[in-house]
Amino acid sequence: MATINDLSPKPKVVSVSGNAVIASGQGKFGLASLFCPDNGSFLYLDDNKDFNLSNADYTIECWIKPSGDYAVNNTIITKRSQASGCSWSLYLSSGNGRLGFYNGASHTGSAAPSLGIWNHVAAVVYTGNLQLYLNGTGILSSNISNQNINAPIYIGSYPPLNEQYKGYIDDLRITKGVSGARYLNNFNPPVGPFASTGNPIMGPSAPPSFNNTGFGDSSLSLSWNVPIDDNGDDISSYIIEYTPSNGTPSFIDTNSTNLSYNLTGLTNGTTYSLRVAGLNIAGTGSYSSVVSGTPGTTPSQPLDLVASTGNTQLDLSWNVPSTNGGRNITDYAVQYSTGNNYTTLNTNSSNTLYSLTGLENGLNYHVRVAAINILGTGTYTDIVSGTPSTVPSEPTGLVLTSTSSDLNLTWFAPQNNGGQSVLDYVLQYSNNSGVSWITYDDGVSTTLSGAITGLALDTSYITRVAAVNIIGTGSYSLASNSVYLTSGPACDLVASGLPNPACDLTVSGLPDLTSSDYMYQILDLVYIQDIANSIYGLYYDIDTNGETEPPTIQQQNSYLYDSNKIYTWWQ
Repeated sequence: MATINDLSPKPKVVSVSGNAVIASGQGKFGLASLFCPDNGSFLYLDDNKDFNLSNADYTIECWIKPSGDYAVNNTIITKRSQASGCSWSLYLSSGNGRLGFYNGASHTGSAAPSLGIWNHVAAVVYTGNLQLYLNGTGILSSNISNQNINAPIYIGSYPPLNEQYKGYIDDLRITKGVSGARYLNNFNPPVGPFASTGNPIMGPSAPPSFNNTGFGDSSLSLSWNVPIDDNGDDISSYIIEYTPSNGTPSFIDTNSTNLSYNLTGLTNGTTYSLRVAGLNIAGTGSYSSVVSGTPGTTPSQPLDLVASTGNTQLDLSWNVPSTNGGRNITDYAVQYSTGNNYTTLNTNSSNTLYSLTGLENGLNYHVRVAAINILGTGTYTDIVSGTPSTVPSEPTGLVLTSTSSDLNLTWFAPQNNGGQSVLDYVLQYSNNSGVSWITYDDGVSTTLSGAITGLALDTSYITRVAAVNIIGTGSYSLASNSVYLTSGPACDLVASGLPNPACDLTVSGLPDLTSSDYMYQILDLVYIQDIANSIYGLYYDIDTNGETEPPTIQQQNSYLYDSNKIYTWWQ
């Protein structure tokens, strides 16, 4: 096919078929026009996005001078494919020549152009409504659904169906975009030719439906729709303007025709005003409406976590994270474990103190904390450990005996060490029946016995004991039995090597003495003498189960030593 020049702002290859010709001396305003004298005479253009009218208001208009052969539809211009269908078509109806429009459905006007003279015809689509105009007068109004089908452009015919227009065509113009609907009411047809170079190329119209579709860590996700009108040149990329609150605008070129962009390098918690514009050879087009967005993420980890020991609890403290992620911290999550599986609970507060209660003393717990904002739970701290503990319970089974001027104590360990090892025992004694207590310095020892020495004699004493762990001193035991330290007669054991028991045994259950015997008491010690001045002693039988029998009297000069008896002598 031969070609002709396209003088529009975005020229395209226009191929000539059949006997179609630029006829001199037949222009509406100029010196020539397109003449299609017979079947097979038309112009042809490859499919191009500029002819996609599905998402825009648009006007298709031209001057025609028809010959009146209406045996078939006379196609003036169409975007159509026999295989795919029809996007749109402006034609004269078969039989009556009325002006019509087809986009999958036929819409036929009420009048036909006059034969042999120039007529202005126009199809205007505005917000889903089709208007057909003949010489500036509306001849049809109908609802319409725009569609786009990939198909070539034919001017003067639709060859597959032999829908040949016969006559002249001049000043053909297609306008789309924001101002694409040129005529919304009856109008006076143009009185001069359209400029041969068309309107100057300008930046694209504003992208519609600009949205902030999401935010991330220091980023905002943006999306928009393609501008309705590229204003004469293909869009090569998009420019995003973003302005922080109380700041100055910045610009970034997406270097892409994609309709979405992830804007990074922003400051979390700062609100940005954003808008977008298309870019073509003429420069930056009109900007979209403004949207706002605030990037953000979850908080960083809290700082300086400390776990302090308490009774069946750990008292936690920490400092706020270095960054809250751009959103206020509303809560903290606490995780704790004695093994690998963590239990999680929320403090339900932005306070940086929390007591983790209901724990078991003596178990080592692993603890970590994370801050929470509206975007979720942040990074957990490093693990710290703590063991809930308290002071030990009281020792039991305290027994007090004496040797010479010393007090000897034995006891049993506490039933509960409070969760920490016992490190020492504190010994206390009282010489006033427990009205006041004196602590005896016996050093540090975990032995379950001890001695209190250097006490005043001729005094009764009781004692008590308390266990000590790393937390502190626990409860004291019950007071011991009372022991009397005496300065009276010493125990005089006649036989060498006999044991030397204490001399303050309580005497009870003595047998009846003869009238010549007598008993007297000095400092609670019982002296037994007869008239012959013989000295007697007391002994206790010890059963196999360790219990003592009532004391009996043995004359000093006639005793027999028995290892199962405790002897106490006076003289």
